[in-house]
Amino acid sequence: MAIHNLPAAYQDAFHHILSSHCHGLSSADTAHNGVAGLDRVRYTTTKDFKTLTAPADYIADGTPFIDQEFQYLGQPSHFTRFIKNETVNQIYRENTTGGLFGSWERVPGYVTSGSPWEGTASYADNTVAERYHIFLQSYTAYVPFDSTDMKTWTASSRDGFPTGLKHGSVT
Repeated sequence: MAIHNLPAAYQDAFHHILSSHCHGLSSADTAHNGVAGLDRVRYTTTKDFKTLTAPADYIADGTPFIDQEFQYLGQPSHFTRFIKNETVNQIYRENTTGGLFGSWERVPGYVTSGSPWEGTASYADNTVAERYHIFLQSYTAYVPFDSTDMKTWTASSRDGFPTGLKHGSVT
């Protein structure tokens, strides 16, 4: 399993959200020779970073998904999550007002068109209220976008933006 997101704090525990391509979920298949299932987003929980619960599906509805990212929207339990749909190589968005394990509503369409995208990273602007930024990886490098309504994403200036930055990079 590859971990694609840092732990997300939620109530009194930490949830590690990860993307996984599972090769047979049987405990007898220790060599991972079983038939590979669809990519899915899974989670495990810890309170002490020493003991983890058994992984469980977080998003697994018959479509292969990876690269899930949360964006807190400034109110308790209000989040957007960005998810890559592996069948079309695009990022879509869902919203909740019920916390990370509440019900999610899909926003129609994809975040933006164009290049195959993956590896979303997002953050709220720290100087302009209601402005958000996302980085989408085009397989060669991150491309920055911003939005003031979380619906329309515009390519941001790349002046001063690091070259060759990809998801998982540390600068």
